[in-house]
Amino acid sequence: RPAMYDAYLQSNLRPAVNFLVKTSSPPQSELKNLNAALLKVDSSAAVEVKAMSNATGFALLPSRMGAALLGTIGSLGLILASVGLYGVLAYSISRRTREIGLRVALGAQRGQVLRLVLKEGAWMLSVGLTVGVFLAVFVTRPLAMFLVPGLRPTDPVTYLAVTGVLVGVGMVASLVPALRALRIDPMVALRYE
Repeated sequence: RPAMYDAYLQSNLRPAVNFLVKTSSPPQSELKNLNAALLKVDSSAAVEVKAMSNATGFALLPSRMGAALLGTIGSLGLILASVGLYGVLAYSISRRTREIGLRVALGAQRGQVLRLVLKEGAWMLSVGLTVGVFLAVFVTRPLAMFLVPGLRPTDPVTYLAVTGVLVGVGMVASLVPALRALRIDPMVALRYE
């Protein structure tokens, strides 16, 4: 922005004077020394010395609050998605207990049955993740105005982290009921309701 500099002693308005000091040591340790040096120049002056992080803290408060709120909502959404995903996959595989028992009774190896169940769970998970990530990219665009400059709503690290969590939940949700069904005697599994 355009700026004009006047000599302090020639100015009629006597504006507030601000100094910006960069230190090699932590700023908090230099505050007393700076305050004493400024009061030596003019002991009647009103002097306020504070670290830049404290001076800008209030200005950044809305952005920080927005980021905390969006982070909390995002975390709750991830937890809800994980619980829902686990419930759907675990239910769909537990409904196949009779089928798993029949396969084992007809001679299928437990490893083959387990691979089949995991493959079908992975297929359901991949379809859900593909649709979810595609929708998330477009839904999060309006949230960009609430983010701190430099952050993007399409941050690949976030998408990879969320995808990793959901893949882990999906694999556990597929594995636990399948292992439980494989441990049941095939004749009991055939009578399972």
